[in-house]
Amino acid sequence: MSAEPRIAFLARDLVWADESGGVLPFSYAARKLDASLRSAPDLAGVESTVIDLRTDDPEAFFARIREFRPTLIAASTYIWSTKVFCQVAKQVRAWDSSVRFVMGGPAARPSLLSLAPYAPYVDAIDAVVVGEGEEVVRELARKHLHDDWRREVAGLVTPSPLGWRHATPQERPALDGYASPYQLGNVPRDEVGFLETFRGCPMRCAFCQWGDERSDRVHSVDYLAGHLRGMADSGVERVYVLDAGFNLSPRAFRNLMEAERQEQVLEHCQVLGHIYPTHIRDEHLDFFDTFARAEVTVGIQSFDTAVLQALGRRFDIPRFEAVMAQLQGRLDIDLELILGLPGDNPRSFRRTLERAMEFATTVRVFYCLALPDALLDRADELGIEFDPETFMVTRCEGWTLDELKTEWAYVLELAQSCHRPHIGPNWVDFRPNPPRRDPPVDATPKRSSNGPAARPGDRRPTELSSASRASLGEVIDGSGTGWRLHAARVDGGALLLDLSRERRTLILEVTPARHGQRRFRELEGLAYSYRGELATGEAERLTALILYIHAHVHATVKGLHGVF
Repeated sequence: MSAEPRIAFLARDLVWADESGGVLPFSYAARKLDASLRSAPDLAGVESTVIDLRTDDPEAFFARIREFRPTLIAASTYIWSTKVFCQVAKQVRAWDSSVRFVMGGPAARPSLLSLAPYAPYVDAIDAVVVGEGEEVVRELARKHLHDDWRREVAGLVTPSPLGWRHATPQERPALDGYASPYQLGNVPRDEVGFLETFRGCPMRCAFCQWGDERSDRVHSVDYLAGHLRGMADSGVERVYVLDAGFNLSPRAFRNLMEAERQEQVLEHCQVLGHIYPTHIRDEHLDFFDTFARAEVTVGIQSFDTAVLQALGRRFDIPRFEAVMAQLQGRLDIDLELILGLPGDNPRSFRRTLERAMEFATTVRVFYCLALPDALLDRADELGIEFDPETFMVTRCEGWTLDELKTEWAYVLELAQSCHRPHIGPNWVDFRPNPPRRDPPVDATPKRSSNGPAARPGDRRPTELSSASRASLGEVIDGSGTGWRLHAARVDGGALLLDLSRERRTLILEVTPARHGQRRFRELEGLAYSYRGELATGEAERLTALILYIHAHVHATVKGLHGVF
């Protein structure tokens, strides 16, 4: 092994499965570790690199590792990167057994690595870091070339023939002692950036990986001000706040407000972060108003208080509803739910989903995962079975495998019928269509009055001429989708088409597209949405109909001067 330490940080981020191609620009965790190393005065001469790839091919990582020739590899490990990094570790061990391979991050846990898919690779892993990594990385850089390095570095858990062995626990370091990658300028220039103001969470929810990590350490005003300046210099326009919640640490929130008052960076940014609804106050809302755009996420998980209480989450529904009334119209609200929580059931989840759609700008549904430091470590206690490669729960109290599959398929179908669906491997989010408070669809053709044609803004419906209706009907019949037209009218600036298919009815609504408007599809300045219910599989059929008839609809509405 080389006498000079050379450290490679590995990262692999997700690419979303939906056609938006959404992805985070880089691994902030790996850059944070690299910044910690680079900001230590005694480690200034240590060479390091971040190998951040979006691939599950271990050969791609291994090729970069051979090129750099590190003495230590530190892999920032999540459930989606565990398998590929295990495979990389095996290749590195066969290539050069003197190279140290250490895993850190939320998936680097003995309970996970002891599962069948990963256990064969443990002999290629020298140690895992189960706590915070910034100080451990510095200590590893100083000592990993020593013969007894694993005993000298606090905070490591190491495999042995007798099981996992814990070394000396590390002390909880002061957060300001480790530079932000934005302060050092060692992040790629990108419009997306990351901000952390405190660490840990005061909640103790069984399904969450925050676990028992206290939230008593915060970044100072000066630290946050330097971080904000660095984000501005990097061209950041959209900021993801990594804290457990904007309002779960009053000290951190006050420090952020003061840092922003000094630097005035967030006022030019879209800022996205979590809030805990029962702790929201006017000062939080007033601060959100200063951002160019604020988008807050509320982790409800379930509206069944008995389910939440059994899993350690306190939830005050009346207070939540009061807070939502304050936020609606003032902020974009994302509501997060979990499908498949132990103790929940399909009927209760469906009620939660429908209620969430009444409040939210965006609904985000996570499939329940058995994660280390959370449900994975309580699987026996809670009767949980799960897939050890995807970590998706396959059976637990209240849910069978078939029920989980059926309900997840329903959520995906619902998302695809709504506006802006984003689909990940175990989550989906979407913007609900306008609340379903319309009267039942009447398939009987509407008769127009003998009065004058409606003016823009007149709420009195006006039927299309018989010729226009017949022409639209012929086009819809020719679409091959099975939909049939029963009535066509203009009402309040919208073209409404009453459709039916196999005893199912809905109203297809066409309006001029507006910024921020919810819609099912948008084509050439026209927004298409629908009123009614879509059965499983019908979202694609409705999309096909819209694409087929759009040219005719576009020509029709162009001829409705004065009423559309």
